[in-house]
Amino acid sequence: MSPDPVRVWAVIATFRRPGRLAALLASLGRQRPALAGAIVVENAGDAETAQVLEQSPLPVLRLRPEHNLGCGGGVALALRTGVDEGKATHFWQLDDDAEMSDESLGQMLAAMRA
Repeated sequence: MSPDPVRVWAVIATFRRPGRLAALLASLGRQRPALAGAIVVENAGDAETAQVLEQSPLPVLRLRPEHNLGCGGGVALALRTGVDEGKATHFWQLDDDAEMSDESLGQMLAAMRA
């Protein structure tokens, strides 16, 4: 019997950087199909970020806490939610101003298998 397929979800906490978040999501969209989606904690709840998430090239589970949890608290909420919902076999934690090369996830998965 072969092992279950790898389901990687990105975990991102963001606060009022919609332009940078859009660039990150675009770079993550090029990681498909290896990347199943992103869990994004929207710490500010602003309209620009909401629009970026609605236009994401990959599925996004959007979490909006009642107040700013900060980066660490946002990441913890995203991870807890992802584990509780059984969304992933692996999580990829990213800062909201990062951008990934097209080969990033594939290279990490290959290194894990090796």
